[in-house]
Amino acid sequence: MQKYLLVVITLLLISCSERKESVMQSDLELKMNNIAEDYVKLVLNIGQYNADFVDAYYGPEDWRSELKSDLPFDSTAYKELSTQIDELLNELESLSKYKADELETLRFRYLYKQLLACKTKIFMLNGVLLPFDEETKALYDAFAPTHNDEFFQSAIAELDKILNTLAQDVEGFRGYMSLLSNEDPNRVTVLTLWQDEESLKKSELGVFARATQKVQDQLERPPRIENYKVFSTQLFQRTQ
Repeated sequence: MQKYLLVVITLLLISCSERKESVMQSDLELKMNNIAEDYVKLVLNIGQYNADFVDAYYGPEDWRSELKSDLPFDSTAYKELSTQIDELLNELESLSKYKADELETLRFRYLYKQLLACKTKIFMLNGVLLPFDEETKALYDAFAPTHNDEFFQSAIAELDKILNTLAQDVEGFRGYMSLLSNEDPNRVTVLTLWQDEESLKKSELGVFARATQKVQDQLERPPRIENYKVFSTQLFQRTQ
């Protein structure tokens, strides 16, 4: 998300600078450009205290050439950054008197939310702990989806059905098993058994890619696939 924040703002600045000089910029646009520039510099400044806050930067090099990294965050840093954020928020609020078009309104809202995210970040750097949902809302303007057990059971059942249909038709397939975690009810492990490595390599992309694509809306992250060689099949043999 931090990468998204910074890149988009940078693109907004570039899009304005690339306009023909003959086109007059409105007073609102000029003031918003200044706030956007100060916002980018603010984010870079916060990044001095938390390297993860800025994933990537594509703006003017002189904006960050004198900045440092891994600086200790203390009360002085908190006060200075908090003051900068409050000043930018006040400047942004003062623009509400202008009659803005749709794009300017969207840009206004975007900058406002990003400045609030910066405020939240320095709160956290100062030791404030937020519940997960409040943190994601304040930093990213997003909520993690909440689903009941039936939702995940449905996804597992669908994946089980798909694997059964797809893998049965694949040469070299010898069986599969779905395992649910006792510690994490939202995690499922699928064990598949193949005749040899050649069969596995020929089919794993097709089988697993098609299977997970069917339930990708219900997956928190892409599946992790690991390959193992079977050392012993004793567990699968009936004792005499």
